[in-house]
Amino acid sequence: MDDPDRLTGVLDVHAATVPMTLTPMLHRTGLALGHPIEVNAAYILVPSLAVIPRVETLTMVDQHTINLGMDGYCAALEIDADRMVTHYPGLVRRLD
Repeated sequence: MDDPDRLTGVLDVHAATVPMTLTPMLHRTGLALGHPIEVNAAYILVPSLAVIPRVETLTMVDQHTINLGMDGYCAALEIDADRMVTHYPGLVRRLD
């Protein structure tokens, strides 16, 4: 990263193509039903591993669905009781 100061205040890391990196963010924020929150995240691009600051919006739709929005992108993620992502459309689905 050419300017690490761009990540000042960032508490969360979100690696592209790795939905598991969202779990700590979901636990830390205490996301509540129907109350969107904005999170400043260090977003890691894959495969380049470039790190960019990003504002991500998280909204809990119901106990098993979270909307993730960033830079005009939006996805409905399915989570389990432990807030682990079980389905990220177009990317991953956990096999039980």
